[in-house]
Amino acid sequence: MKYFLIVGPESDPDGIKGMTPEDAYEKFKTIIRDFNTLIETYAPPEYKKIWRVDPRQGTVAFGSAIHRFGLTIPALAEIWHEKTGI
Repeated sequence: MKYFLIVGPESDPDGIKGMTPEDAYEKFKTIIRDFNTLIETYAPPEYKKIWRVDPRQGTVAFGSAIHRFGLTIPALAEIWHEKTGI
């Protein structure tokens, strides 16, 4: 089983709408860091490493149920490559 965190707005609870890309990145980074801190603090020892999330590993999804989308950083990189060849 693979565990992951979904970060996304439901009517924009984290206030991402209208932020600069840099500010949104910092907000996401804080959410992910805080989530991993909770895992480190409360998870049973045998799960601490496997429950940690990292966007580069595809264990964080960014999305919106309202707008019916979700993607991971590896998925975004693949879409970008398909569209641009880069």
